Amino acid sequence: LRDLGAGPERLIAVALPRSADLVAVLLAVSATGAAYVPVDPDFPADRVAYLLEDSDPLLVIRPGHPVLAPGPYDGPRSELPGITPAPEAAAYVIHTSGSTGNPKGVVISHRALANLLDAIAESLASGPGHRLLAVTTVSFDIAALELFVPLVTGAAVVLAEREEVLDPLLLSALAERTAATHLQATPSLWRGIIDAAPGLLDGLCVMSGGEPLPADLAERLATGGARLLNLYGPTETTIWSTVADLAPDGGTPHVGHALHNTTLRVLDPWLRPVPPGVPGELYIGGAGLARGYLGRSALTASRFTA
Repeated sequence: LRDLGAGPERLIAVALPRSADLVAVLLAVSATGAAYVPVDPDFPADRVAYLLEDSDPLLVIRPGHPVLAPGPYDGPRSELPGITPAPEAAAYVIHTSGSTGNPKGVVISHRALANLLDAIAESLASGPGHRLLAVTTVSFDIAALELFVPLVTGAAVVLAEREEVLDPLLLSALAERTAATHLQATPSLWRGIIDAAPGLLDGLCVMSGGEPLPADLAERLATGGARLLNLYGPTETTIWSTVADLAPDGGTPHVGHALHNTTLRVLDPWLRPVPPGVPGELYIGGAGLARGYLGRSALTASRFTA
């Protein structure tokens, strides 16, 4: 990758299926100091084409010859020192869902990603012996949490294949077979999982986010699992900004408190704090704030306030 020009502030698109190769390549891109642009190869061809055109990466890594040898490697080894990027250097570019027009690339810095990983690792008390079952497409920002939090805490990643993610019974069997301890999913996916395989919750730390958590689902998750965390945050603030530890019979689910180095303010249209109980807009700040939208300085200026 370095020989091909990968380095700080260069974008490398990664369009690989869910496998150990995917994780290895993401880590390799980071080791060069470059930023990765995740592209799910199962996306429709026109969406893949748009993501590549919008990000204009230096390189695209896609399926071909195996990235990793199928067995143990016994050949010569060389140590290439990793590059320590500047805190504000780009770590990855993730595209929003595009619910309001075409997807927009959001540039996330190493500072923001490191803050998120540290905060979530603390909230989960993640460490050796834990196994996080990763189910999210790499093109959705919460995949970075699934892949990297275990690796920075000494835990393990269990990477579910696409067919397992789509079939709750297969997913439940995978969780049991690998003794998974943590699983993160949207409420929609959680409802499908526990309707088909309620036993999957046994002893599991349940993480829910990406959509509002209905009260009835929260009760089922909190009762069936070992622990329920409700998480909230937009892509522009690096995956999650708040966390709530919800107990059974806890009433209406809430978003909890800010992750560390994160500020939350509810303001009126004139950017003045509103009194408790008065509706307003939530403004999120702190170390998790993205650098802005890729190639869209005017949009960045309109959405990010100083």
